[in-house]
Amino acid sequence: MAFIPIIEGYLKKENYQPINLSAERLVKLKLNASAIEDLQTYLTFQQEKFRHQILYGGYLEKPNLYDGNALFSVDETRNIHLGVDFWKQAGTGIYCPKEAEIVVSYDHSERGNYGEH
Repeated sequence: MAFIPIIEGYLKKENYQPINLSAERLVKLKLNASAIEDLQTYLTFQQEKFRHQILYGGYLEKPNLYDGNALFSVDETRNIHLGVDFWKQAGTGIYCPKEAEIVVSYDHSERGNYGEH
């Protein structure tokens, strides 16, 4: 599959840096996923380290970010991430690779939820 840039100003594949937030990786880093402030500190450090790149990741990872959160354990515990996350400052432009329409947008501001969209 061909690379398609989606973040304004980051047009080359080399501008995108994968980041692993799987439970296994966080254990190796000695990071507690439920300590949101610690996780944010780690992400901020990574953003500084790769400041000319977009951090991305998540698809099919088995994170423990949702452990202990009732939002993600209704019938069974959710442990596979089904999206791709990108980290960049608020207000950065996003390109849509195909013609599309936003159907729903939410601000999930509860702790442990998906955040602002």
